[in-house]
Amino acid sequence: MKKTWQPEELVEYWTLLPLELALLNQKNDENRLGFAILLKFFEIYARFPENNQEISQNVVDYVAKLLDISPQKYSYYDWQGRSIKYHRAQIREFFGFQETKVSDAFELTNWLAEQALIYELKFEQLKLAAVARLRNLKLEPPTDSRLERIIRSAIRNFESKFFRDITSQLSNQSKKWINDFLKEKASDQELDDTTQTNHDKQLNNPGDIQLSQQLDDTNNSEINTEVTRLTWAELKTDPGRIGVESFQKEVAKLEIFEQLELPTDLFKNISTKVLQVYKSRVIVEHPRDLRRHPEHISYTLFTAFCWLRSQEVIDNLVELLIQIVHRIGVNAEKRVDKELIQDFKRVHGKNNLLYQMAEASLKTPDGTVKDVIFPVVSEVTLKNLVKEYKSTGNAYREKVYTVMRSSYGGYYRRILPLILNKLEFRSNNEVHRPVIQAISLLKKYADSKQRYYDAGEDIPIEGVLRSGWQEIILETGADDEIKVNRINYELSVLQALREKLRCKEIWVVGANRYRNPEEDLPADFEAQRLEYFQALKQPSDVEVFIANLQQSLEQSLTLLDKGIPKNSLVTLKKL
Repeated sequence: MKKTWQPEELVEYWTLLPLELALLNQKNDENRLGFAILLKFFEIYARFPENNQEISQNVVDYVAKLLDISPQKYSYYDWQGRSIKYHRAQIREFFGFQETKVSDAFELTNWLAEQALIYELKFEQLKLAAVARLRNLKLEPPTDSRLERIIRSAIRNFESKFFRDITSQLSNQSKKWINDFLKEKASDQELDDTTQTNHDKQLNNPGDIQLSQQLDDTNNSEINTEVTRLTWAELKTDPGRIGVESFQKEVAKLEIFEQLELPTDLFKNISTKVLQVYKSRVIVEHPRDLRRHPEHISYTLFTAFCWLRSQEVIDNLVELLIQIVHRIGVNAEKRVDKELIQDFKRVHGKNNLLYQMAEASLKTPDGTVKDVIFPVVSEVTLKNLVKEYKSTGNAYREKVYTVMRSSYGGYYRRILPLILNKLEFRSNNEVHRPVIQAISLLKKYADSKQRYYDAGEDIPIEGVLRSGWQEIILETGADDEIKVNRINYELSVLQALREKLRCKEIWVVGANRYRNPEEDLPADFEAQRLEYFQALKQPSDVEVFIANLQQSLEQSLTLLDKGIPKNSLVTLKKL
């Protein structure tokens, strides 16, 4: 229970209504005060306080003042005798509640196992759900110890059924793959332990060092031939620094998880929060420890881990893609800006210079630039004018794009086949279909070595190429036919894709953070709408939400308006 209540909260929650005051008749002062507090407490929490210490003093003072009774009378209220039992029964009857019976506890256990545990495994959250369920059924919650036993029993029942259901959906091939994988990783760790032990012994036996080095060289050559071979620890870690190598390593992880071939709807009705609990168990265990569990537990824990890690790896790949494309552009701009700053000098009075050059040219139309123009405008001034033009407009963009193209074509382009093969992009908005069509075009030409796309190819331009960049990217042939350079177009598609991914206009199949935005709403939202709004501490009525937001903004603006004139760090200037 809250220990501190604001005055307005006391009025709202602890004021007794006429019907409630009628229940206090024929009771002495200490019983009237104790009964009134029990009554309002039950109305708020749908349970009775465990002892008198659970009630804060300001609540006692407020209720006592309402009843015109001394607050000291509360200490005389008997919390163990027959009176409080009668008072509780009277309060339950007033609110239409009943005590929880054995059959009610059994039904609550089943409800938790079937309806609550598919969304939450944390004990405190389950306790809140159980109390809310009992309140809806107008049942007084049992004691904390009994309620804990009910919840623990529900968890056992849920996990027993859940583990066996998941195992039954796995194919024999998937089970064999899990067994072989865990056995291999357990053997790898044992080999590492043995190698470390032998290495320690060699420190005391120099004669074996040469042989050991030969064996190490042999092992290293074997490991290098297996690009996708990852340790158990590497499967659990996040990607390293932004770059092609990190992207390739994440793809290697994804390929391992894909070999498991899990059904697409394996965890369809299970909340991610529940799976995260099982994933956390796997992370702290070694493969040999996982193998010691009964098969149905081992299979379920490992598949939950792989299911979530697969989503996380896809998210990592998308994040790396976004950051790499951003880095290409930023680095190109920095490089061009650095070059321009070194020799940049702004030329002033350009209109006057243009007039002087035009006048001199008209006076001596047959003269040379050196004889006619340079005496009016110096060669240095003209060079600065050229550099200034190149630092703005299309000339600047063209230079930046040239650097971007060089960086992408010379290094980053190698990740494009991985992107096209491992990530499936979709969109729910027809406006962004050109980007999806452009990705399909990239897939079509993924294995081609030709420089340009075929002349008759349908190439999406609008919605893919940035405005102002088309004249830089599109090339015109000798016959005035527009040609699209593949490298230029690929880079533009990746830039457009980055923008759409960041605002979730385009989403990725199998991802979590970049999943279909229509799946953002919890599956049980409609069934537990009020509970979700309570968890967010927001009203379910949109009008009330807007009114509260407006009130909050008005208060903040008023506070800002009053505070700025008194703030010594702020200076107000009249315009």
